[in-house]
Amino acid sequence: MDANRVDIQFRKHLGNAKKDVDYGGFVAFIEGALSDAYMEAKSISKEDAVKELKDKIAAGNPAGHGVTTTSKDDATNRLTDVKGYTGAHKERFDMETGKGKGIAGREDVVDAKAAAGYVGGYKGQGTYDKTH
Repeated sequence: MDANRVDIQFRKHLGNAKKDVDYGGFVAFIEGALSDAYMEAKSISKEDAVKELKDKIAAGNPAGHGVTTTSKDDATNRLTDVKGYTGAHKERFDMETGKGKGIAGREDVVDAKAAAGYVGGYKGQGTYDKTH
């Protein structure tokens, strides 16, 4: 039994006007029209046809047509390992997780000390006596 036969049985079950099916309609299709066609094609009983169809659906995964796989070669590993990055690129990634920092890794964010005119290491901000 091929995909064309399944499509024909599905259209017979649904009709040409309807475009989608709910779970109950799908189960009715499997136990009805599709199992009848499968029973005919395989020369088995209806109960066996329903069981085989349900087993095939449960075991199957969607096939990825034209998809690529993840590259696992040494060059890709070297280029994507953030521990080897230097300079500005190093600041774009969190070293523990390897995830990008987003906009914080691409911009120099001015903190409150720098905006007030203090250097980064100054600890006495706000302690200056106003009477001087």
